[in-house]
Amino acid sequence: MVHKTAARATRAKQSALHYMHYNFCRIHKTLRVTPTMAAGVTDHLWEIGDIVRITNEHQASQKAKGGLDAQGARLSAEGG
Repeated sequence: MVHKTAARATRAKQSALHYMHYNFCRIHKTLRVTPTMAAGVTDHLWEIGDIVRITNEHQASQKAKGGLDAQGARLSAEGG
């Protein structure tokens, strides 16, 4: 059961990174900008480093709140 849960969490993280890249970093031929630029969410083209930076900042803030363990996994309500 734990293995399936870990695999599902990994797949979810991969999907999230894919969508971040697709919407923030990739210029689309028909739009000639990224979807987020077309929607007015951002005014510049993001790089992979930007996604890595905000991901690291988010994980650090969650660790500071006590919400993540050392590997970045969410802690249960029981504390581990």
